[in-house]
Amino acid sequence: MEKDSNLVQRLKAQHAKESEIIQNLIQQQLSDLRQELSVTYQQELNTIKNDIHKQRSGLSWRLLRSRILWPFLIALSLSAGLWFGNWATMRYLTEEIMILQQGVNDLEQQGGKINLATCGKKSRKCVQIDLKARAYGENSDYRVIKGY
Repeated sequence: MEKDSNLVQRLKAQHAKESEIIQNLIQQQLSDLRQELSVTYQQELNTIKNDIHKQRSGLSWRLLRSRILWPFLIALSLSAGLWFGNWATMRYLTEEIMILQQGVNDLEQQGGKINLATCGKKSRKCVQIDLKARAYGENSDYRVIKGY
């Protein structure tokens, strides 16, 4: 029986040793799995952060382009068109005024200052003359028109 008891003690000791080895192996595997999961989670987190950053930078450029750049370019184009149209119109009208002013000057030199009216019962055309100016012609029947 002593032999049996010795065998039982050795089996118990071996069983305790094997249990300790199994416990150590399980703890080592769990530690390794935790480490691997932690590394994998960190890599995935970095990938997600990079993707978010790329999306944000792309989105900000698109927002900048659609909300600021395009409206600014459209407003600039419209302003330039309006400015050029006004400039061209003003240039044309200035030239037209100069031509018309020259025409008025020519007409004034050719009698454009004459003050015509209708006179008498028959509504005949008459002009205002300068009474202080001297008379001209063979019979002194010509007078200077007022304003010349």
